[in-house]
Amino acid sequence: SLWASNQYLANRHDGSLTFHLMVLGFLGFSITAIWLLPDQDTQVKLYYLLSFFGFLFFIPAIAFMYLFSDKIWYRVSGAEKILKEI
Repeated sequence: SLWASNQYLANRHDGSLTFHLMVLGFLGFSITAIWLLPDQDTQVKLYYLLSFFGFLFFIPAIAFMYLFSDKIWYRVSGAEKILKEI
């Protein structure tokens, strides 16, 4: 039932909901702050938003590319140790 699923979610709160709400609040605050900039053309504000969201996309993407690169994955997964034992 809906009540039981809500109770389950309420008991399983591990902080990730708080983190997601903080991220959502940060994004909403940033968008609103950029949109309310005085003396700026709408197109300039949209370029600011584009660069802001591009930054939010590319920084984690670069981190994932580094973490999941062959060299790092080879070391972290333990494959290097296994191949040395063979």
